Amino acid sequence: MIFFIAWRNIWRNKTRSVLVAGSIALGLWAGAFVMAFAWGLYQNNIHDVIYRQYSHIQVHHPQFNPDMDPAALLSKSPAWNSMRVQPEVQSLTTRLMVSGMVQSAVAAGGCVLLGIHPSEEAIQTELESLLVQGEYFPLSKMPQVLIGAKLSRKLKVKLHQKVVVSFSDTAGNISAVALRISGIYRSANAALDERMLYTEHQTLAGLLGLDSNSFHEAAILLRQPDKLDAVQAQLASMFPGARVQNWMQLSPETDIVISSFNLYMYIVIGIILLALSFGIVNTMLMAVLERVREIGVLQSIGMNKRRIFFMIMLETLFLSLLGSPAGLFIARFTVYYTGFYGIDLSRFSEGFSQYGFSATVHPVLETSRYYVIGVMSLCTALLASAYPAYRALQLKPVEAVRKI
Repeated sequence: MIFFIAWRNIWRNKTRSVLVAGSIALGLWAGAFVMAFAWGLYQNNIHDVIYRQYSHIQVHHPQFNPDMDPAALLSKSPAWNSMRVQPEVQSLTTRLMVSGMVQSAVAAGGCVLLGIHPSEEAIQTELESLLVQGEYFPLSKMPQVLIGAKLSRKLKVKLHQKVVVSFSDTAGNISAVALRISGIYRSANAALDERMLYTEHQTLAGLLGLDSNSFHEAAILLRQPDKLDAVQAQLASMFPGARVQNWMQLSPETDIVISSFNLYMYIVIGIILLALSFGIVNTMLMAVLERVREIGVLQSIGMNKRRIFFMIMLETLFLSLLGSPAGLFIARFTVYYTGFYGIDLSRFSEGFSQYGFSATVHPVLETSRYYVIGVMSLCTALLASAYPAYRALQLKPVEAVRKI
């Protein structure tokens, strides 16, 4: 009987009930979509961290970082090539890296020059696909270099022009080399585009006086990321004394984002539900004050306070049960649609790229998150109904039945 009465009561003022349920639905839709958008944004960032920058695992000499000491070298072990046929390994490559200064006829700036194996790097970081001008290391007698679009604007250089890169060699002597720009690339991370230059491994090895087996950095991309720990341990045994790090160790800020995402979600949803709770309290309190005489009559004919309290809470719960599923359903559909087609933020791409974010975002939210949001919504509704229900219990039957 109490359930029937509570259900009838919420439809006594249809407009008010629809507005309350609608506000709950709108709030949950906004909260869920904001979280899906944020997670999609960070997933793009995580993808770029792994597949554009660090790979899953990197190997360095212990003294290489953070000063990028050119003399801190490693050499390929006989077992290195056997890693290529491991089922969990997708690709691997080695690089030479030196920090220095790049300059043109009109400008100069700090840079990092990487000596890469072009065919391996094309698989490892898809560098070739990032080219917006030029060719990917065409046959040429002159040493070539790929530079970022932002750096090309800074140096005011164009395709096929030359830049001079100066750096310290393994003996600590300053070396300089003129490199012809064979291609200009653009990635999602403008900060990297401004300082990363790519030349061929053999070119940089010749300038440093090294053989083809020497490297500063080895990068491994996995086909099975769940084998990360096993491959990391295998590499540590392959290069004793070297520093073997996974992408979470190389980019701890990204790892922090992943581990703290649940906390962020609860905070954002909590703020939205807190705002909604004030509307629910106000609506239910108004409904109680409008029915003072009716509540007094119910008390007079024998309805105890527990039942009245339960009735008010049921009314609030029914409103929440109308609004929450609707809001979450709309959110699920919106996230699915925008996740499939993506949200184009190219007009803001310059600002996003400064922080390493892609211009196209695909919102995504796990199904379990919707259940958590729904439970939080119902709990908020029950808590918000406590004060109006308490006010109803304070009514005295004799005075309430005389209320006009």
